[in-house]
Amino acid sequence: MVAEWLKDKKAKLLAGIFCAMVLSVSAFSLQPVYAAAEDSKVVDDADLLSYDEEKEIQSMLDDFADESGWTLFAVTTDDANGMTSEEYADDFVDRNAFEENGVCFLIDMDNREIYMSTTGSAIRILTDHRIDSIMDDSYEYAGDGEYEKCFENMIQETEDYFHKGIESGQYNYDRDTGEISKAPNRLTVWDMLIALIAAAAAGGAVIAVIAGKYRLKFGGWKYDFKSNSKLDLTNKTDRLVNEFRTAHHIQRDSGGSSHSSGSRSTTHHSSGGGTHGGGGHKF
Repeated sequence: MVAEWLKDKKAKLLAGIFCAMVLSVSAFSLQPVYAAAEDSKVVDDADLLSYDEEKEIQSMLDDFADESGWTLFAVTTDDANGMTSEEYADDFVDRNAFEENGVCFLIDMDNREIYMSTTGSAIRILTDHRIDSIMDDSYEYAGDGEYEKCFENMIQETEDYFHKGIESGQYNYDRDTGEISKAPNRLTVWDMLIALIAAAAAGGAVIAVIAGKYRLKFGGWKYDFKSNSKLDLTNKTDRLVNEFRTAHHIQRDSGGSSHSSGSRSTTHHSSGGGTHGGGGHKF
């Protein structure tokens, strides 16, 4: 009786150990798949892309994100839930990367529009003019059903503009409030170092020229300013002969019309409270 009980207990123990090992192996094997899905920035809800195309777009997004530090998404949808492309892209960003720097690239089959929603520092770099240029170069791919090329072109041109940096005179124009925010001027450590080196070199050159011209002997030479100076004071009176005044009216425009639209980034506020730039093109 005891032997049978021990045998039965041993069998249950071995069975428990085996089940635990199977569960551990299963969990370990499934973990990379879950992590890959978690890290994916390609959301193909409209099923427009093949598996290989998704991988290629994901690779482009990863490379660009590593270089820029931005959060990037490529999204497709065939049901915008009654929202515009702008509202759909903004809402996606608010839910997945609120207040981060980056771009959401959207192909909206419901509204038949491609759209870019920008946030953070991407707003400064991607001005209205630059976004319009990207859209003009990309929308025909979507119209022809070449969705991978559409994403690739949007991503590549955005990366090109990232390398060019913020345009001179760039400013944000809030279309909801009319407020204008100019890009801050930033002085880097490298800029300061170059300025110091240039100033030291220029100062040293001046000292060397003067010392060579006058054959100065530093430390022992003294300039006799009393015998080598002359002061002559005379009276001088200025008389006002005539006076003319000219008045010009300076026209002051309100809102964003006083600035060049080429360097403007128009912003707006989403329903989730985020600040976004962006633009789109129908196809």
